[in-house]
Amino acid sequence: IIIDVSIDMGGCFETSEVTSHDKPTFVKHDVVHYCVPNIP
Repeated sequence: IIIDVSIDMGGCFETSEVTSHDKPTFVKHDVVHYCVPNIP
């Protein structure tokens, strides 16, 4: 799992994409990504 806490600043990983609280995760290259900006 990748948790990109700097997605609102462009992200840390090449595979990061902005997600939302409604659908916070996605799978790319068999890796779960969590990239929600402004995590409460």
